[in-house]
Amino acid sequence: MYTWHSKAVGDGVAAFQPAMQLHQAFLTMATTSGGVPANAAVFSHYDLHANVVTWYFSPEAESLGKAFGATPCEKPTPSKGFGLLVGDARSWEAHFPGYVASRRRR
Repeated sequence: MYTWHSKAVGDGVAAFQPAMQLHQAFLTMATTSGGVPANAAVFSHYDLHANVVTWYFSPEAESLGKAFGATPCEKPTPSKGFGLLVGDARSWEAHFPGYVASRRRR
């Protein structure tokens, strides 16, 4: 199954502590459970107008998303304020082919 998960974590300030916990959980997963699945990533989107940070867990990071209370959602569409929070930089191309290259051309 190819299901994305998301979780709204509050404004930029409120999201800081949970982001630190997410980074630690990702590192723990990398070192204790046989490694991180290929293309496992968490992307973050800051909606300036709503003042809300939302995390998007790739399907390969589903277990991590569930551990943080994320719920199933549609695959996000990258836009302004969207970035890779944790995971390998190659996750960009794996999940959003051509997006990074198109951003460089602007």
